[in-house]
Amino acid sequence: MPRIARPEEAAQMRTSLMRAAYAAIAERGFAAVTLQDVATRAGVSKALVLYYFKDKEQLLAAVMERTDQVIRARAERAMHEAATDGPLAQLDAYLDALTIGAREHRDFYRVFLDFMSAGLRSPAIGRSTRSFHEGCAELEREAITRGIAAGVFRRDLVPAEASTVVRALIDGLSIQWLLRGDEPFDQLRRRMRDAVLAYLGA
Repeated sequence: MPRIARPEEAAQMRTSLMRAAYAAIAERGFAAVTLQDVATRAGVSKALVLYYFKDKEQLLAAVMERTDQVIRARAERAMHEAATDGPLAQLDAYLDALTIGAREHRDFYRVFLDFMSAGLRSPAIGRSTRSFHEGCAELEREAITRGIAAGVFRRDLVPAEASTVVRALIDGLSIQWLLRGDEPFDQLRRRMRDAVLAYLGA
């Protein structure tokens, strides 16, 4: 058994393993990835992976939780920085934070689609994927509520319901883009923004 790592070392190793697992899933798919694949990609032994995560399910649930935290923190920061510029700028900042680059977006949706499917059978992974959607919905409700109050968005919108439609537009258009494979990323970003603003009545 490996020596007991200091807390900061343990945190760094867990992060390294989660990054390796994320990259492996994006490349090979959830079902095909093994703990040995993760260990090889991280440059460690399989035994070390099992020291930090008891099984593949626990590791992959942690991957989704970390992905949720990273994306949500980036989106929250972007929205906070744009808050003084008004609801439209805040919504733009939110969408920009979700679509920072073609490769990142493609990898995320490859991983996320796998996790959504696995989450139907695994309670731990299901909780992680729901947490991501709930976190996004909270930020979307915030932006929509501000937009309604400022008279920028339709006044008949119910923020809780509208956020689910906005999320469906973002996910749906992203999945279509992923399936097409050759559509320019900027075109996806324009379509996403236009679709969301058209629905909100901006």
